[in-house]
Amino acid sequence: MATIDPANPLTTLITVHECKPENQQALVDLLSEAASSVYANAPGFVSATIHRSIDGTRVTNYAQYESREAFERLRTNPAIPPFGERVRTLITRAEPHLYEVVSSISGAATGA
Repeated sequence: MATIDPANPLTTLITVHECKPENQQALVDLLSEAASSVYANAPGFVSATIHRSIDGTRVTNYAQYESREAFERLRTNPAIPPFGERVRTLITRAEPHLYEVVSSISGAATGA
């Protein structure tokens, strides 16, 4: 489960994938499959959360890694390029960036 806490020094990859509405569910399914079958077994992987936009034009992957080095090690995993090729057939654009959490605020609706 994703934990968003500035005291936890994780590296976060947020990738916004743009897609046609007719490809959104296939993209959600593919990213979920990759997260559970490939990334979940990678050393240093913590979690992935897949989000879909209400208008059907975007799918966002919020993934956490123990460190930037753990994320970088994925580049040598031979199981990842086939998923990347399949993703490219479903998207019009992708914008990935690495982040670090600097603040997290909860509201009354969280039950906290």
